[in-house]
Amino acid sequence: MRIGIDIRSAIHEPAGIGTLTLNLVRQLMREDRQNEYFLYGDAPFDFGISNDRFHAVTKSSVVPVVGKLVWHLSAAFDARYRLRLDRFVSVGSLQVSALTRDFTVLVVPDLSHILLPEYHIAKSRVTARLVMKQALFRARRIVAISEHTKADILAYMKGRIEERKVSVSHLACDETFSRTPTAEDIRRVQERYLLPEKYVLAVGTLEPRKNYETLIRAFRKCVDEGLTHNLVIVGRKGWFFGTIFREVKTLGLESNVRFLGFVPSDDLPSIYARADAFVYPSLYEGFGIPPLEAMTCGVPVITSNTTSLPEVTGNAAILVNPRDPQELSVQLSTLLRDEQLRNFYRRAGIERARQFSWKSFADKILEAAQD
Repeated sequence: MRIGIDIRSAIHEPAGIGTLTLNLVRQLMREDRQNEYFLYGDAPFDFGISNDRFHAVTKSSVVPVVGKLVWHLSAAFDARYRLRLDRFVSVGSLQVSALTRDFTVLVVPDLSHILLPEYHIAKSRVTARLVMKQALFRARRIVAISEHTKADILAYMKGRIEERKVSVSHLACDETFSRTPTAEDIRRVQERYLLPEKYVLAVGTLEPRKNYETLIRAFRKCVDEGLTHNLVIVGRKGWFFGTIFREVKTLGLESNVRFLGFVPSDDLPSIYARADAFVYPSLYEGFGIPPLEAMTCGVPVITSNTTSLPEVTGNAAILVNPRDPQELSVQLSTLLRDEQLRNFYRRAGIERARQFSWKSFADKILEAAQD
């Protein structure tokens, strides 16, 4: 088969959908010697692996909004009619699927733009409302990254698509997590980021859905009870993030909370490895890679009891109501004071994380493409 893949997220997004796309393509480059691939981007990109069955198709999109629309129109026409590809894999991006029929494998991370529009900027909300149903209806196959996302898709489409059109394929950690950090790696990262001696870690883009305000309120309660750990938050500034910094200032936690901003993936395993606990009280996730990263690194996890997060963590994490800072503070204090409990969740998390792989994810994408 001749298969196109939209790789723009791998070029421009260092986390989330970008991680998904990057690892999908790398896995296919390593494993697939049968199909031919055409990688559609808007700038040159090196995946770090050589495979002569993969070809770059670079289409510039220099004008905001209008340029993106032109890119999608051009990519759809090029893939369907000029190159006459058999399938087009679209990760997170809806437009090529909406512009074609029975042609795309549409990988859907979540429906947060539809279900929680107040947590997104206007442009993203409008695009989702205009295009989502058409994209889902016209796709040949849909791959959801969790059973929860599949259920959201089927409920949203209200019988317009058959359940068998939607399959599920879980994600995995970036390949940088496949290697255990050495003592030298950890020392180097500690010095680079001036990490405190003891800390609780949170990782994720600074945006409303990640629910950092609740975490900060819970952490304040822990500090009031004598907790000597710091809170370290890793993640780039996304949107509507001002309230996060105001909450830290309002609660007088400027000396207790550290914001590291964006951290390259090569450094993340060492930052995880030094943490005594990882907390992820997200309000909505299609999957939730950070808790899986923490489990892979042997860090005890506290996360939300909602959406896809129980599906990802299984019995290997402490689950809490993400809207209840009191419950979160109690669970965090208990975990930090009980070494035996931390050791249990370290072992359980490592075992759980072994169940996820990019090979499995890529195999299911290929299965959907060949259907």
